[in-house]
Amino acid sequence: MELNTTILGQPLSMPILIAPMAFQCLCHADGEMATAKAVSDLGTVMVLSTLSTTRLEDVAAAQTQNLRWFQLYIHKDRGLTKALVERAQAAGFSALCVTVDAPMMGRSGYTSSIYLTPTPTTS
Repeated sequence: MELNTTILGQPLSMPILIAPMAFQCLCHADGEMATAKAVSDLGTVMVLSTLSTTRLEDVAAAQTQNLRWFQLYIHKDRGLTKALVERAQAAGFSALCVTVDAPMMGRSGYTSSIYLTPTPTTS
């Protein structure tokens, strides 16, 4: 069965995108870099989270194919939003996936008591 397709003018090996996942380095030291390399090898698209634990420029450099999409939260500080879009464009991201489902972060006693620290990376 042939799964190749084209989405937004980009040829893909299969009609599967890797959804944006925040804070990947909390789960593994290689985090977004490992996901980017795997997705590149598979010939499909990774949608990089605005809340990535790795700089978007570094993730873009890890991808051997130009299949880079960026998830964007519209921030209250429009200058921050504009800067993120400009950085993504300069790094070769060709699509924005605008997320509008989290207009305000909730606050609860449970979540405010959780302290997460990234897994140390080696250089």
